[in-house]
Amino acid sequence: MQVSHNFLTYDACQLHYVKAGHGPKTILVFHGFGQNHQTFEKLVGFVPADYTIYSFDIFFHGESKWNKGEQLLKKEFWNNLWVEFLAQTQIEKYSLIGFSMGGKFVLASYMASPKK
Repeated sequence: MQVSHNFLTYDACQLHYVKAGHGPKTILVFHGFGQNHQTFEKLVGFVPADYTIYSFDIFFHGESKWNKGEQLLKKEFWNNLWVEFLAQTQIEKYSLIGFSMGGKFVLASYMASPKK
């Protein structure tokens, strides 16, 4: 399966994500606290060819860069970043998977674009 490492730069911050596959169905996955995108590497091997998986490094984990010092990551920032991510990647419909801290990002992402 084809894999690429990518960054979304938004408001001086960089969100790292890995894109695996090129199918028309999209799954977006978020890891738990203290982990990174590699948590889902084995999942990629089991996903059918008609799927594309995006696995994120949540800020303060993996290769993502939070360049706002001690400023907290707020829901408004995430909402705006999420809308920008969907626009840049041209994702119109998707499924979300996450656990632990990643589950909170699943909920925040859903609330930022509930009709997708």
